[in-house]
Amino acid sequence: MTRQDASSVYYERYYDQAELDIMEQALSFRKGKKFTWTRLYPNQLKNVWSSYVRLGIVLHEKAVLDIQETMLYNVAILDVMTGCMGHKQYCGIKEMGYKYDLTPAKVRKLQRVILNEDDWACFEDGGWLLSDYGLAPLLKLAEKLLMEEDYGRKICYMDQMLNVVHARSDLASLFVIGGTKALTELSAVEHPGVA
Repeated sequence: MTRQDASSVYYERYYDQAELDIMEQALSFRKGKKFTWTRLYPNQLKNVWSSYVRLGIVLHEKAVLDIQETMLYNVAILDVMTGCMGHKQYCGIKEMGYKYDLTPAKVRKLQRVILNEDDWACFEDGGWLLSDYGLAPLLKLAEKLLMEEDYGRKICYMDQMLNVVHARSDLASLFVIGGTKALTELSAVEHPGVA
């Protein structure tokens, strides 16, 4: 897969779905509801990582693909939310309004929910679901992950993605249940070689 193909797959498969899911949840918002997304279980990661390190081969290709799907989708959620919250060069909410032909009332509701409901789009620690510095390296690694066909190297790229979010503790809970604590425990497992 070429870089251009990987970019197309990311935007058509993950980014567009993240936009639709965010819009659906925001437009059906009721007081007290929070934005929800799928995260990885620490044992899910530990089992795949440790068997790969121990044996040097990937035993569970489906598990690798499941982890990849969740990680790429969560990068897309972070990407969309960062734009919606005004931390990109464009207004993500207005872009969604144009792209999906939303009425002005729906655009206003998206703005109200995403920007003004205090804890609707927040991490477990209360921080907003956006990233000024972690998103760019995650997008580069997501592209490499999509282009990679070898499952061992896929694990290496996903491990690098987890290192990015582990270094920015607020992002860890976007990907893994238990956030930073879970990733710290996972780091006790030997790491796959660098891709």
